[in-house]
Amino acid sequence: MNIGDAIRDAREAAGMTQAELAERAGVARCYITMLERGTKVCPIPTGMDIARALGIPFAALYEESEGGANNDTGRTDR
Repeated sequence: MNIGDAIRDAREAAGMTQAELAERAGVARCYITMLERGTKVCPIPTGMDIARALGIPFAALYEESEGGANNDTGRTDR
């Protein structure tokens, strides 16, 4: 899972639309769309604003996108 997937999952769990999240985070709706699709990189300050708007800790966005089966790189040399 990547950061965009984590944002989408948290937004949907909060029952928010992209437009509602964008307004609360102070960004454009199309920016949320691009983050969720993985076509934009999320800078840390923006990620903090998004997490705050979602009512979750900032680290939760990154915990979802790291480790376990969610981060399969296909490497077998570990």
